[in-house]
Amino acid sequence: QVAVVGMHGSGKSALINMLLGQQAIPRVQDIPVIEIAHGLKPRSLFELDDGTCIRRSGEFQAHDVPENTVRARVELDDDSLLRQNFVEVGLTDNAGHQASMVNWITQWADIVLWCTESFDETEQRLWAGVPDDIKDHSFLVLTMADRQMMRGVLQPRIEELEPIVS
Repeated sequence: QVAVVGMHGSGKSALINMLLGQQAIPRVQDIPVIEIAHGLKPRSLFELDDGTCIRRSGEFQAHDVPENTVRARVELDDDSLLRQNFVEVGLTDNAGHQASMVNWITQWADIVLWCTESFDETEQRLWAGVPDDIKDHSFLVLTMADRQMMRGVLQPRIEELEPIVS
């Protein structure tokens, strides 16, 4: 189980799409949890905030997402997903929700990929509570590096983060 975690807009979906080599997750907002798993045929399942589940066959499209979706599961006929699942977990601005989601992730994830543009104090505080056995096989993914490089802030940011993440 690979958890891809980060704040809104941190590049989680783009990273999963890159790792899979396909556009598995379209640009969607406000779905706290999106799971990518193996299935015999492409289909999407949407869990709504009232507990109902809606199933749709075919590829996951942004316009397919029902209102009030709290979790989506995308099943793809991709053999690489026989050995691994990706679960994208978006962290909201609510500190209690963030801590709850990070705690939930540590209960089941084998690997955590923490996507961030800056790994600020809030993210560092959340990461501090993660057990060491999870940290030992997790990675900080500094996203949007091309933009940071163009602005001339990438190398200083890497140097600033090195003692924190080492």
